Amino acid sequence: GFWFELAATTDDLPEQAELARKAGNRLLITGVLLGIAGVLALANTFIATQATMLVLGFVLLAGGVMNAVQAITCRKWNIALLDFLAAAIYIVAGVFFLLRPVAAAETVTILLSALFVVGGLIRFVGALAMQPAHWGWMLFNGAATLLLGLLLFAGLPISGLIGPGLLVGVDLLCGGATAVAFGVQARRAVRRQERGELRTVTKTAA
Repeated sequence: GFWFELAATTDDLPEQAELARKAGNRLLITGVLLGIAGVLALANTFIATQATMLVLGFVLLAGGVMNAVQAITCRKWNIALLDFLAAAIYIVAGVFFLLRPVAAAETVTILLSALFVVGGLIRFVGALAMQPAHWGWMLFNGAATLLLGLLLFAGLPISGLIGPGLLVGVDLLCGGATAVAFGVQARRAVRRQERGELRTVTKTAA
């Protein structure tokens, strides 16, 4: 009866469906973890900002060490000189981020505000000039990005203490929501396929 049909459906489930089920579960778990991390970051943006600067500092140091190793092993002196220069810049920046996280956060905020202002202006003017499909959303995106950049710059130095952490928290939340949405979609697709195969087995048995 029913249990035989269910077992037949499970046994005949294609390998791609099993992969989709596992991928959906991984996406759900990853999305939930990212969402929790985003909530924690938004709950204390100052600590999140300091943690972000420390992570960036270690990443810069690692990049500097890798460039130094590459320079030592390189046989051409001109390329080795460029690698040594890049390694020095990375190491100095990494030490600065680790020893002066507050000043580093303010520097990053200034750079982010400049990028947002330039990027927002490009999107805003491009939307008005070209008016592509759904150009209203492009116009809104440009205006919002421009406003965010101006707010970050106007809020210095306070925005330098919380701005990077706030952006990281929002990014984690958005990434978590996206991962959960894809995970749910994958699980729904597998369930639809299972129901379709169950109907096929039922008709064959009848």
